[in-house]
Amino acid sequence: MKIRYLATLLIFIPMMSNALSLQEKLQQTNIEYNKMDKQLADVANKILTEKEAQKKVDTNIKKLEVSLSSNQTKYQFLSSQLAKLDKEISTTNLIIDKKQEQFVKLSAKNFSLSLALEKIKQPTRDSVILQEVYKIYELENKKEISKLKEDIFALQSTQSKLLLQQSGIKIAIDNYNKEKHEYESQKIHKNMIITNLSNDSKVYQKKFDELSASRRKIEQTLENLNIVHKSPRRVVQEKSLSSTNVVQEDLSSSTNSVGVYSGGKTISPLDDSIVIKKFGTYIDPIYKFKIFNKSITIKSPYDGAKVKVVLDGKVVFAEDSGGMLGKVVIVSHDNGIHTIYAKLSRLAPDIQVDRRVSRGTIIGKVNSSLMFEVTKNKKHIDPLSIIKL
Repeated sequence: MKIRYLATLLIFIPMMSNALSLQEKLQQTNIEYNKMDKQLADVANKILTEKEAQKKVDTNIKKLEVSLSSNQTKYQFLSSQLAKLDKEISTTNLIIDKKQEQFVKLSAKNFSLSLALEKIKQPTRDSVILQEVYKIYELENKKEISKLKEDIFALQSTQSKLLLQQSGIKIAIDNYNKEKHEYESQKIHKNMIITNLSNDSKVYQKKFDELSASRRKIEQTLENLNIVHKSPRRVVQEKSLSSTNVVQEDLSSSTNSVGVYSGGKTISPLDDSIVIKKFGTYIDPIYKFKIFNKSITIKSPYDGAKVKVVLDGKVVFAEDSGGMLGKVVIVSHDNGIHTIYAKLSRLAPDIQVDRRVSRGTIIGKVNSSLMFEVTKNKKHIDPLSIIKL
């Protein structure tokens, strides 16, 4: 229960320095992933990616909160200004329409006066007086028409400025609303990430437990067959709530049980294969504690690939271990060497305990991958030091 509680707590623990990008982090942990189970590494990679995404979303949300808070008063002011501008523009439009109507009427009246003056051909005393009066009217009309033109031009200029202001305010209000929408979207996105993190952390915990159980099972088998020294019991390190509570294997005892092989290399247990999980110590990218990997995992070139014994020897164990280990075969060789073949999908019919086998003998088949382990004089050695790939 404590480990599961820890898994939930770890969702909110920053993984590495903020100065590093996600790509740099993944490059740094690439070697660690090479020593991890492929499925576990994939889930770990996904969790790290989601945590990085959560950090970015949190940063965006904080920025948006600050921006929205500072722009709230501005938004309210702009909204009231927009209402005033709308009213001013409407009033200005009415005045312009009225002025233009007056302009049309005065222009028509001025035209009528011009016609009247044209009709007075023969000057008389009365006609001269009337002509002077018409000229005065005409002059006044022209002045009024000129003034109307100026007024209309000024009003149209004011109208353009008001429309420009209105456009700017509308853009600012639209930006505020977009920012507000983005804030809500980021909050929804954050909730989705937290949900995914929770689910993936549970998946990781389950796979981690399954791998640990499989590792303990094969280790127990090796101890029972006196192939390796009995290791100290795993201990529970219980500390304060501010510390990490994890179940760890005594790493020093694991690394101290590593031997060195200096002999010649032999064949690979699988043809045309590649290593997908390496031997040695790695740091779990999620729980951040060291784990010693005592085997390598070799990718099968195809489902049903044949597994071969790498040296002459005698079968000392051949059983279906169940779970993630599948069927397991252990072969004893000269010079205190033992080879362990796990995750077999099926055993060869003639493979049984005490049977003598020569190098290259088919002991079974695998589907996706083979777990291969080597010990010498009760110490684990790097399988890649003894086989050619």
